[in-house]
Amino acid sequence: MISEDLENLAAALGDMAGRVNEEAWMQLRRIRDNLIAKAEQAKALEENLIPEKEAA
Repeated sequence: MISEDLENLAAALGDMAGRVNEEAWMQLRRIRDNLIAKAEQAKALEENLIPEKEAA
């Protein structure tokens, strides 16, 4: 699902903490926070707009 992809990208950016200077980390953190917010929105859409598969 798209939400999981976005969450994984945000986690990968979080792994950059301590590997980059403070200025770069501040920018990466903003991007990570936006990815997390978009992942939450995508999850809500996935849960409400994608019909569940019917059990056979």
